[in-house]
Amino acid sequence: MNYLKNALVLLLIFSASSTTLAQSAPSIEKGNVLINPSITLGWYDYGYSWDVVNIIPPVALNFEYASTDYLSFGLEAEYGLRRYKDGLFTASDYLYKYEYKTVGFRGSFHYLDFLKNLLEDKMGGLNSDKLDFYVGASTGLLWINTTEKWDQTGTNEQHERKTFDSSWRFGYFAGFRYYFSDQLGAFLETGRNPLGWAKVGLTLKI
Repeated sequence: MNYLKNALVLLLIFSASSTTLAQSAPSIEKGNVLINPSITLGWYDYGYSWDVVNIIPPVALNFEYASTDYLSFGLEAEYGLRRYKDGLFTASDYLYKYEYKTVGFRGSFHYLDFLKNLLEDKMGGLNSDKLDFYVGASTGLLWINTTEKWDQTGTNEQHERKTFDSSWRFGYFAGFRYYFSDQLGAFLETGRNPLGWAKVGLTLKI
C-alpha cells in the first residue's frame, strides 16, 4: 500500500511539473538561430561637424545561436558612412569623409524566458512566446578610413589626405523583441555599440 501511495505521489508531481513546463511559453529555445538586420541610431565620435553634407545611419547584421534556452551567442558586422564640411574656421572648405566597419562577437541572456520558468503562472500577460527581453555584451574590431579634401587658399589646387585607424571596442545592450509570428519579429536595443546608442531592426528565427 505504501508503495502504491508513493507511486501516486510521484505521478502527481511529474504531472504537475509537466503542466508547468507546458504553461511556460519560451520565446527562444536551444538550437534556434536568430538573424537580425538593423540600423543604428545616435551616432557618437562625430568630430567637429558644422555643415553636414550627409549622414547615412549605420547598418548592421548579426546572428546568434541559442546554446541553451536562455543564452545565445554569435557574430555581428556593421557599416557606417559620414561626410561633412568645415568652412567656418579656415579660408578653405574642408570636406571630411569617415567610413566605419566593425566585426565582433556578441552574447545575450534572455532573462524573460528565465523568469517565465522561475515564476511559472505568475507572469500573467508576460508569459507569451511573442515577448523577449534580453541583456548582453559585445566586443570587436572597428576600422575607420578618413578622407580629407580641401582647396589651396587663393588657388584652384586641390589636396587630399587619407588616414586609417583601428581600435578594439567593448559594448553592452538591453533589448526588447516582439514576434509577429513563430519566425518573424522586430526588436529595439539600447546601450553602447561600436557606432551608436540604439538599434532597431527585424528578427528571423529559424
